[in-house]
Amino acid sequence: METLSKDLELARKNVLSMAKSLESLQVVDSQTLSVANTWAVDLRTVEKKIDEYWDPLIEKAKEAKKKAEESRKGLSDEKERMKEGIQKARKMVEGKIAEYIRVEEEKRKVEAEKARKEAQKQEDDMRLDLAVEAESSGNEQLADSILEGSAHVPTTAVAPPSVKEELHGINTFEHWYAEIINEHQVVQAWLDGKTPITVVTVNLGELSKFAKLQKERFDVPGAIAKKEIRIKGAR
Repeated sequence: METLSKDLELARKNVLSMAKSLESLQVVDSQTLSVANTWAVDLRTVEKKIDEYWDPLIEKAKEAKKKAEESRKGLSDEKERMKEGIQKARKMVEGKIAEYIRVEEEKRKVEAEKARKEAQKQEDDMRLDLAVEAESSGNEQLADSILEGSAHVPTTAVAPPSVKEELHGINTFEHWYAEIINEHQVVQAWLDGKTPITVVTVNLGELSKFAKLQKERFDVPGAIAKKEIRIKGAR
């Protein structure tokens, strides 16, 4: 097998050495077509010999890989079998925790906004009292300055504690994802420049299948059907 490999490598190098002249070969008539044809056949013959040498070795490697993959899959399946009930129970209880936190966070948001408005009102009332006092003292400029400087109280300054702080051994994170409800509107959003092009990436493989089916009848705006001549070995 090793000798065969060396002989095959030598034949390959010899053919490639002679094939360097092919770069300057121009197929312009029957004679040059015949020369190119002979080269194509010779090169395919060497390719075939390489396949005949390596394919059995590759098949053996694939078989060994298949057995290793079957063993790995067996171990993986057993692991998943043992975890299945545990995972189901965990996802169930964590789902309930997540739903509880979601509801409580919504309540917290409402309570925080209510508290913020109340704090804002108290702040405004206090500033109004100070302005009235300043104006009563004859300092109208100071009164105007107090009223113009009314501050906004952020929600975070008055937000109640989150129930997430009560968790231990587990944590939460926000997982955002998209759900398509109208594909045409998504495409239009891309046309309007509201989404990146990756959102509606063209499936070139499927488009090529359609071109192969339609041939000259292919009529898709923004795309064309192209034809190229390819060579295959004779039977």
